[in-house]
Amino acid sequence: QLQDFYKKKKDEREAADASKARANRERIRIRNLQRRIARNDLTSAANMQIASDATNSQILAAQYSNDWNESMKARGEEHKKFCSRCLQDPRTAVERRTRSALNKKIKKRTFDVLKRADARQMEMEITEAKIVARDEVLELEAAEEEARVKDEWRM
Repeated sequence: QLQDFYKKKKDEREAADASKARANRERIRIRNLQRRIARNDLTSAANMQIASDATNSQILAAQYSNDWNESMKARGEEHKKFCSRCLQDPRTAVERRTRSALNKKIKKRTFDVLKRADARQMEMEITEAKIVARDEVLELEAAEEEARVKDEWRM
């Protein structure tokens, strides 16, 4: 009877130990699953953050580029107005030097305009050719200023 009692106790203890071991294995499996899910969430959040950062940097780069393009055009127009004012009414020594440089360019360009008019068999007076040459030189000056701004942007 005593042996049966101890055998029963032993079987109960072994069953309890097996139950505890099984519960511990289940707890470990659940903890591992939870950790794996948390790790996947973190990596997906990090990937989403990287993707959004890349998108934001592309947007910022596009805005930066657009700002510079607008700046190039605005400075080109400002320089064109400056050159036009220098030709009409120079007030400072710098404006007078700019006027003389522009007048030299206009004189050279006038002959080119007259040659193009002759090639097209158009009759053009010198004053008309000077006006066309003046407009072309102002456009070229604006384009050169835009190129200078573009070089500044690249630095």
